[in-house]
Amino acid sequence: KQNIYDNTNEQEKDYYNSNENDTLYTLADTDELEGRTNTSIEPDVKDYEGFTNPARVSININADGSAAIDYYYKRNEYEVALTGDEGIQTVTGNRKYLFEDKVTISTEPKEHYRTTGWTGNAINGEETSYTFNMPANDVTQNATSNPIEYEIKYVGNEESDSTSKAELPSNPTKYNVTTEELRIKNATRSGYDFIGWTVINDENDFTIAAPTMNVAIPRNTYGNLTFTAHWKIHTRKIKIDDEKEVEADYDDDIKLDIPEKDGYEFLYFETDDGQKIYDGKLHIGDKDYTIKTVWAEIPKMELPKTGENDNDNILLIIYIIIAITSFAFAIDLGTENKRKK
Repeated sequence: KQNIYDNTNEQEKDYYNSNENDTLYTLADTDELEGRTNTSIEPDVKDYEGFTNPARVSININADGSAAIDYYYKRNEYEVALTGDEGIQTVTGNRKYLFEDKVTISTEPKEHYRTTGWTGNAINGEETSYTFNMPANDVTQNATSNPIEYEIKYVGNEESDSTSKAELPSNPTKYNVTTEELRIKNATRSGYDFIGWTVINDENDFTIAAPTMNVAIPRNTYGNLTFTAHWKIHTRKIKIDDEKEVEADYDDDIKLDIPEKDGYEFLYFETDDGQKIYDGKLHIGDKDYTIKTVWAEIPKMELPKTGENDNDNILLIIYIIIAITSFAFAIDLGTENKRKK
């Protein structure tokens, strides 16, 4: 009779933890063998995965045919070797285990990284922690990670009443702590000069309080960023009749004073690009203006002296009618031009 024993998991754990050599064995198998009495036999050992075979032993078969031998198989010990990539802070569970022991491996990423899982010859998955039974071989596992992606937001201009909107260049919208230095392009806007970016960061100290040109995001920066563009409006010159000059900001609405001139009726202002302004109202574009005033001369009529006869009086009346008609025509011309606007 051949009894075959192996180590129990529980006792092997106690044995490993206490570093003692005492072990408990459980009966794994029994073989019934035949042989001649008063002879010696040397039974074969069996192969069990995860165990070390004992040496073969020779025994005598008694005269009554009885004989017994016990073979004790020692549970093998294997190693768990754990590594991690550049974003992994710690790995736990790397040591030696007995075959079929419970093994728990876990990992923690560095700041601003996230764990993406494990790869190896025992486990492949996306969890940060796994528990498995120790196989009959050494285990190698590598913890993997990715840097956390942060967002970059850009604000061009927030004035809801402005007709001039900022044109934002093609700048990056995401980055992480491993991203090489990022240089941020400047924005543009009709009627304004760009004077720089301010930056708000929701996590670390990379912030810019005063408008700054040619901003760069250094490597190892983290946090969601908001870039806000800042502007200086263009001031434009308006020159009137080569005599008077005023200034106004781009996109403003101004009103020119309607002039007066003896012997003339004001018709309109005319800009250098042909725009006619009848009421003096001018919307300022992104340019300077040269303006001239257009007048209509009021006709001057010399009245004859009052005569002593009827013919002279009739002639006086005709002159008066002609003068009134001419003046009315000048006024009507100005009114018509205003209507055309």
